[in-house]
Amino acid sequence: MLKMRATLLGVLALLIVSGISSASASALGPYWHSNGIKMTQSTVQTELQNKGNAVLKSEVTGVGPVTIECGVAVSEGATVEGNGNGQGQGKGRIKFSSCASTSCPVAEPINTSQTKSHLVTYKGGQTKYALLFEPTQGTVFTVIKLGGACAMALNVVGSVAAEILPVESESQNGLLVFPPTPIPKVFLEQQEKTVGLTLGPKAAVFSATFGVKATTQFGVYGQ
Repeated sequence: MLKMRATLLGVLALLIVSGISSASASALGPYWHSNGIKMTQSTVQTELQNKGNAVLKSEVTGVGPVTIECGVAVSEGATVEGNGNGQGQGKGRIKFSSCASTSCPVAEPINTSQTKSHLVTYKGGQTKYALLFEPTQGTVFTVIKLGGACAMALNVVGSVAAEILPVESESQNGLLVFPPTPIPKVFLEQQEKTVGLTLGPKAAVFSATFGVKATTQFGVYGQ
């Protein structure tokens, strides 16, 4: 009887330790903070405006390499949000205009679908924190319509991640940097996710820098 009781106590202790470890692991950030408090349910309104051209590079079958540059890119309905004990998140969409292509005319404006964003971690770059953008429904970010001799519509599909600057500090202003060499993998809730875009069947690279302005102080922190 004593031996059985000791065994049961040992199993109980193991379960307790395992539960504590799991809770600690699930509580890993990064998180949004606002005015010194970690955001778990609250929402902060933000506005994104590009700094310099937003550029999409890819290849179109029958046309060859294509570079599309847009001089204006602004957000609509953008927010950052708490996510309970999970990593911070957000939502919004982007409208691109003043666009030109190296091959064929581009129909404007280019509107993304509603997107969801999640704070993630990654290896390399200027910071270990990034914001992962994905369509809220399905996999299509937007449809780019090429005119002239091209006369086609191509889906932009997948996900893309931006470096967040600054980190571990709060401000009403920040930067999102989509680097020319894309972030290929990120970690969301400790699960590795592959990141990448395609234009039609071909791989695509999106690069841009966005200034972010919020209605109040906010920032990203590891805990």
